Amino acid sequence: MIDIFYQKVASDQFRPIYTKADLAERVLKGEKGAILFVEGAHALEESMVQLRTWFRLGVRGMTLTWNHGNALASGNGEPNPGGLTLFGREVIDEMNRLGMIIDVSHLAPILMASSRHLET
Repeated sequence: MIDIFYQKVASDQFRPIYTKADLAERVLKGEKGAILFVEGAHALEESMVQLRTWFRLGVRGMTLTWNHGNALASGNGEPNPGGLTLFGREVIDEMNRLGMIIDVSHLAPILMASSRHLET
């Protein structure tokens, strides 16, 4: 999907946005841009190397869960949510270090109430 983004989406009309400065420049010029995002951290396959590789390829954000839980956290469709896992906390720390967008929209309500670990 990352390759498809660069082949089919990224263009003079939809320039990739990698930084806050890129976003500000697009807005000031009235141009359209695109931020490469991963929907659901299950695709990480519990690999920090995968996260850093995605970042090097231009991914700038990730949704931690998508309704169902994964190796990072409980999703909003879980009957008995358990919160963030140790690996989830490590991923969040690394995403913060890299300056990535952390999408919490599908986290279980218990996580939303105690999201002190999330900085961005």
